[in-house]
Amino acid sequence: MLWLTAVVRGRVEVKWHPIFIPVMGCVVWSVVSALASADQSLSMPALDNLLTLILVPMAVSVVTPARWDRFLVLISESSVVSSAVAVGQIAVCGVDLENRVAGVFSHYMTFAGWTMAAVLMLVGEVLKGQKPRRLMWILPVLALHAFVLSVSLTRNAWVGIAVAL
Repeated sequence: MLWLTAVVRGRVEVKWHPIFIPVMGCVVWSVVSALASADQSLSMPALDNLLTLILVPMAVSVVTPARWDRFLVLISESSVVSSAVAVGQIAVCGVDLENRVAGVFSHYMTFAGWTMAAVLMLVGEVLKGQKPRRLMWILPVLALHAFVLSVSLTRNAWVGIAVAL
């Protein structure tokens, strides 16, 4: 609602971005798959998950270069909270395939994907090298995330980070 209000008031402008191509491809492929499914009564209701993809144009329109610094701090703070919860989960439950850490998320894969995205944004910021003072807080955050991901037993996040790097 806040985003729609900002668009209507002209504070946020939705412009075309190349990331929309794979997002639209995902939407089209999901709908085609659901229509071709042997059990449409199960597949069609699952399409409601596609609504989360509206976050992509929302993020692209809101995270402008002028807002990047604030966005980076907010992403970092929220990912640190989630990783801190994961450290607590590790301390209490240990780590094995039956007890994978999920941080503040409901599933370990969501946690790993979120943490992977935060790591890649922070590494990108380090590689830009435009603000060396940021290393004082980015490096400890990256160390926390590296620890949590290394014991998360979530190979997809490890592979994602390796491919992205």
